[in-house]
Amino acid sequence: MMLPVAIACAIQGVSASAQEEVAEEQGAIEEIVVTVNRKEQKIQDVAGAVQAFDQQALDAMGVGADFTALQNVIPGAVISNQEGNVNVSIRGVGSADNTELIDASVANLLNGVYLPRARGIGAMFYDISRVEVNKGPQGTTRGRNAVGGTMNIVANRPNMDGFYTSALLEAGGDALQRYELMANMPLTDTLAVRAAGFMRKQDSQYENAGQPGLEPAGAIDEQSLRLSALWEPSDALSVYAVYDSTSEGGTGYPGLNYFPALDNGYDVSDLGDDAQTGIFRAWQGEVDSSHDGFMVQVQYDFGGVTAEYMGSSREVDFRQTNAANDGVFYPGVELGSFDNFGGLWWITQSESQTHELRLSSSGDTFEWAAGVFFFDEDQQSLLLSTADNSFCCYSATEYAMPDVQGESLAFYAEATYHLNDESRLTAGIRSTDEEKSRWGVAGNYGFAAPLQPDWSTGTQSLRWATQGFQYDPFNGNRGDYTVPDISDVNDVAAFMSAAVERWGDSDNLDDVFAQCLGEDTSACPAASLSLNGTTLTQQDGYYEDSFVDYRLGYEWDLNDSSLVYGNISTGHKSGGFNDTIIVQGEMLSNAFSPEKLVMYEVGAKNEFENITFNASAFYYDYTDYVMTQLVAVGPVVDDQPPPTSAQRRNVGEASITGLELSSTWHINDNWHIGGNLLFLDAELTKAEISDYRQGWGANPNVDISGNKMPFSSDVNLNMFVSGVFPVQNGQYDFTLSSSSRSDYYLSAFNSQGFDSEGNPTSLDMTPINGSVGSGDGYFDEVEGYTLFNLVAARHFDEPNVRVEGFINNITNEIVSTKAIMSPNLNLRFMTNQRTAGIRIKYNM
Repeated sequence: MMLPVAIACAIQGVSASAQEEVAEEQGAIEEIVVTVNRKEQKIQDVAGAVQAFDQQALDAMGVGADFTALQNVIPGAVISNQEGNVNVSIRGVGSADNTELIDASVANLLNGVYLPRARGIGAMFYDISRVEVNKGPQGTTRGRNAVGGTMNIVANRPNMDGFYTSALLEAGGDALQRYELMANMPLTDTLAVRAAGFMRKQDSQYENAGQPGLEPAGAIDEQSLRLSALWEPSDALSVYAVYDSTSEGGTGYPGLNYFPALDNGYDVSDLGDDAQTGIFRAWQGEVDSSHDGFMVQVQYDFGGVTAEYMGSSREVDFRQTNAANDGVFYPGVELGSFDNFGGLWWITQSESQTHELRLSSSGDTFEWAAGVFFFDEDQQSLLLSTADNSFCCYSATEYAMPDVQGESLAFYAEATYHLNDESRLTAGIRSTDEEKSRWGVAGNYGFAAPLQPDWSTGTQSLRWATQGFQYDPFNGNRGDYTVPDISDVNDVAAFMSAAVERWGDSDNLDDVFAQCLGEDTSACPAASLSLNGTTLTQQDGYYEDSFVDYRLGYEWDLNDSSLVYGNISTGHKSGGFNDTIIVQGEMLSNAFSPEKLVMYEVGAKNEFENITFNASAFYYDYTDYVMTQLVAVGPVVDDQPPPTSAQRRNVGEASITGLELSSTWHINDNWHIGGNLLFLDAELTKAEISDYRQGWGANPNVDISGNKMPFSSDVNLNMFVSGVFPVQNGQYDFTLSSSSRSDYYLSAFNSQGFDSEGNPTSLDMTPINGSVGSGDGYFDEVEGYTLFNLVAARHFDEPNVRVEGFINNITNEIVSTKAIMSPNLNLRFMTNQRTAGIRIKYNM
């Protein structure tokens, strides 16, 4: 009867599979222990809004191994995946940016260790004890960039209980395959090791209406291995070490431009099955990513004081060739030429270390903890966007950064004083120093070469980065990365060519360079070769800042079953600097300050014989709110989105008010129901941004005060019902779960238009490069929806086998979870389609 208890516990923030005994006669819940406050507590004893899900509950509620599907079980959460970076928003607080210059607003953790780059985290979702979700700023307890909360993946530890193994096999729609293996092996009475492996494959859920033979973006190919060891030679000493290695392949992360469809009157809901049909061309999408890490945790109890050291080293190597496409397919769209290899390439390489030393002590009257945290990261990053078949004057945009440094040092302390047996006061403080720097080159390449029509290729346009093209700006050929003289075509051509590992099969730009530069230009096929629109600039950024966070809390045990509490806590997200860009001949560069969020919260937790009920009322005061704006740094050519630079700016202030309720009811040993309900009012109270949708050199400042914060729904409801039906040698059981959200917006514009002077107007009258009539392509409202997931199972006691059938997203609701906007661009990332399959679990 473990499954319904696991589901009920997940709704309340507890889980059952880690506990061996359940008081079934009374329908009571055995809570697991979590560590959201850096100490072991039952969740009903945590003074805050916390949820935790074990692997059994994740499978039963339709999450499985899909990290982004956690948004369906966490009220007010939106989780998307762009270029392998997981973007998390909770209660309206999140970051949709994923470059080397910006940090997440919700801190991702693995076994309590901070993950600076969330790439690859989706393939770590196996053999886990639980996923802990702590909502609201965690500036003192978890530290860096936990302004919106934390999500901590806690893997199962080795134990000395004996040798045992488990296996999982899953198959489903779109050729879904998932395999998991685990073995726990005690080597001595004090030493145990554990090995776990994971593989998941699935064809893309997108369709291709473009060039035949191309597989759409979205195909999954993930593998992961985790090895861990636990040594406990005495009651005082514990050493825990983990090595993990993850690789991701497939066709890359899908995003389609909905601007043309929206401009022609077709919203996502109007397109039906075509909502995930793209016009793919030329480049086959491909991702090649690895994420490796090692961590060690050493704890020693000196008798009254416990010392803990936690260290981690991680390496990420992410490379992606985007699946080139001309947007979503919609009725009446005209298909262009597929012989267009304009493409997009990404490289992110990261090496990071974290070190933390912590001392703590607990007693009947006074508890305290103090520590120091250090984080260091070295990165290299590339974004290359190319134009094929160009004549003049835009050839590519490159952001190549060979040296990106980030460092954080923090000191913290926290103490809890027991006023009496029923009430406690908690206070904490954390001082943080942040430092960032970056060196590299960014900007546009613009080569103007009027080719002769009788040249050997028979074309009058420049071609480069066609099939077979390979580019690596970190191959060592560029020396110290000093920007070339952008008035000298020879310097610029040499600088760009130094990063070309292989010219494309249909390229002619390499021949133009060879024949039109140097002393002998008699064979030059062009009347001339010159620079026009080249804006390469040196990127030499530096940022440092310091800030202090604090936490104050009060807890009162009304009785053995009820807790009331109040909290005031703060969180900061580090600031930074922006790209240096040239717009209309002017060089622009600006820094942005840290975000600050102050949370005021009161709540209650109640656990009775067969009913639990929790409530949390909260108010967030959000200042120096940062938004990322894609500022055009080049012209629009043939109605295609122009080259852009992501500029981050402190746009103003926001307030978030909410009430979260959760409850479970164990009706009897066979039936259980429960749910979470979140009411949320997230508003930009004072905010001004540039309308970067309007195009190159326009971008008037507009007032968006009073608009809703992106991704925030007024009403969020998660529910479940589960049943258990005992039979000989086991049981039948099922879980039906749902996730409902009211309308929300994908951007701070809230589908509002502005004219060239910044005055409000209808969306269709928003000008794009001076022309009006196409602004409807910026529509960004998502209608409310409800998702349903169903799992039905037969469990056999002997042998210990469980067979599950599942249908995720029963009604096939396809909705947008993220949008990226710039002139002629409304790039959408979507939820998964309906998937049905079977899952077999075996434990020995």
